[in-house]
Amino acid sequence: MKQIQLILLMVVAVMVMAVGRSEHKFNEPLYRPFGEDGGQESTSKDTIDWTQVTTARNYADDGDVDLSGVSSWRLVGISKDGDYKIAGIYNGRIYLYMLSDDTWREVQPSGATNKTWIESAVISEDGQTIYVHAYNSYMYKSADGGGTWTIQSMTNDANLTSTTWRGIYANSDCSVVIAISENSSRWMYTTASGVWTILPLRYYGRGCGLSENGSVILLGQIAGTLQLSTDSGANFEATSSLGVDNWVVCDVSADGTKLIAYAFGGKTYMSTNSGADWAEFELSGSSTNRAWASGGGNSDFTAIIGGVNGARLWSYIESTSKEERPAGDFDKSWLAVAVNYNGIHYIAGANGSGLYTGEAH
Repeated sequence: MKQIQLILLMVVAVMVMAVGRSEHKFNEPLYRPFGEDGGQESTSKDTIDWTQVTTARNYADDGDVDLSGVSSWRLVGISKDGDYKIAGIYNGRIYLYMLSDDTWREVQPSGATNKTWIESAVISEDGQTIYVHAYNSYMYKSADGGGTWTIQSMTNDANLTSTTWRGIYANSDCSVVIAISENSSRWMYTTASGVWTILPLRYYGRGCGLSENGSVILLGQIAGTLQLSTDSGANFEATSSLGVDNWVVCDVSADGTKLIAYAFGGKTYMSTNSGADWAEFELSGSSTNRAWASGGGNSDFTAIIGGVNGARLWSYIESTSKEERPAGDFDKSWLAVAVNYNGIHYIAGANGSGLYTGEAH
């Protein structure tokens, strides 16, 4: 009997000591973030998980299209929240993704024909307004989420209904849209005016970025200077501090205070004071000339992406550069990439590889 009492006393003592050491409550997690008391590491958003897009519903919605072997993705776009994505195949078709049914579907801006879809596309935050274009062909607009499409006509210049389009850019609700053609014209459309008007620039250029309200616009030139407008495109001035280069990628933060520009065969640069001063930022992790071909940033440039022609894909998250490998350890031509407003959702298309979507965590 005394032995049983002794054992019971020892068990009670151990339980009291355990309770004294622990302050855990039932409504608290059983771990703490790494760096406090050890245990599970806290969540961050500096890692992007990539997934290849391998199937889509066909236009008739009665079967699937195999995209796993397609290797000529040249056009991508993403909505503000990332719920809608769009991608086009060079000499192929256009596909639209909607989070509501987690499905990619074929849409037909040009009917049941293949087109040379290139560069960029824009899609509004509600997924209803979409602009796409094809090289040596038309620019198309949908106002009903890809159900129907209309050809855009620049009434000031009939020759630009069908032309060598090289890029289309917009703010998050597509109330301000800018289109670039290879014949040196730049066009702007606003829902307030309801018409396309030509910008006061005539040069061969690539790349464009604009602020959320459309007041700040940055345009690039091939073998020229960057051109900046702070009055919604009424006037442009050269950002001469960077000089002449082959500017192929430009972007502007939502508030218009930060600007980035990539040079093909050159470096990547950023301004944090509305273009007054510029400095190189090492998107690829080193001060190396690269054949930059695509890229852009989220709303405040805490997340930036850049694709190199014939090489690698790079991210620049919270000022840290990282090589991304959606297609494995291979050089590809990343000609179309985009990141959404908050820097969580990505889309990347390669010439010589597949179409990939990324989620940061």
